[in-house]
Amino acid sequence: MVVLVESDEQFIRAYRGLAEMGEGFEGMAVVIDGLPVEIFPTTISGLYKEAMLHAVEIELPDNIRVKVVTPEYLILFALQAWRYQDKLRIKMLRDGDVTDAEEVERLIHQFDQEGALWTKYQSVT
Repeated sequence: MVVLVESDEQFIRAYRGLAEMGEGFEGMAVVIDGLPVEIFPTTISGLYKEAMLHAVEIELPDNIRVKVVTPEYLILFALQAWRYQDKLRIKMLRDGDVTDAEEVERLIHQFDQEGALWTKYQSVT
C-alpha cells in the first residue's frame, strides 16, 4: 500500500501513527497485518502529485487522516520501479479485477514520455 502526504509534518504524523499500528518494518515500509505500507511525499514527481489528487482519504486511529493511492496509480508506480515484486504487484492488481484498464492505459500515455512504461505494461499483460 502506498500513502502519499503533502508535507513533512504529515509525513511524520502518518509514519508515527502507522508505526504504532504496525508489527514491524520492511525497509522504510511499516508492516500492518502483513501488508507493507509505504509513505511518500507528493513532491517526488507530477505522477505522485496527480495520484494525491485522486487518492482516497481514510482516517487512522488518533484522527490521523491520510490519502491512499488508487490501484491504477499503484500500477504506474510499479512500472517506474520495475523490480520483480513490482511485476508481481502489477499482475495481482490487474488480475484481481480491482483496476480500470482504460484508466491505467490513459495514465500510462499521460506520464510515459518515452514509451518505456507502455512497453513494460504490455510485457506483463
